[in-house]
Amino acid sequence: MSSGYGGGTANMEYMTLTGLATANFSSTMSTPYTQLVARLIHEWSFSQDFRYAVAIHPYEGIFYSRISAYRKFEFNRFYYLGSKYKIIDQKENWL
Repeated sequence: MSSGYGGGTANMEYMTLTGLATANFSSTMSTPYTQLVARLIHEWSFSQDFRYAVAIHPYEGIFYSRISAYRKFEFNRFYYLGSKYKIIDQKENWL
């Protein structure tokens, strides 16, 4: 469940991956990726319910500490611009 719509992309992403609504956190926590996940040894996410999980972010993966957060979420691969896993089809194919 998400407690918002539009904007706050990293927070919406966190809520989607963990099932935890940021509305239940302290009002001083503006970004769980950088303020919460970075300090935890292990973080649960829905990706751990699968034997193999892949995450794709269409832009840079460095913002909001996504690279380390997705590692803690136990994704097998994280594709983003600049990752070692190349995004090969980035163009829209309109006829």
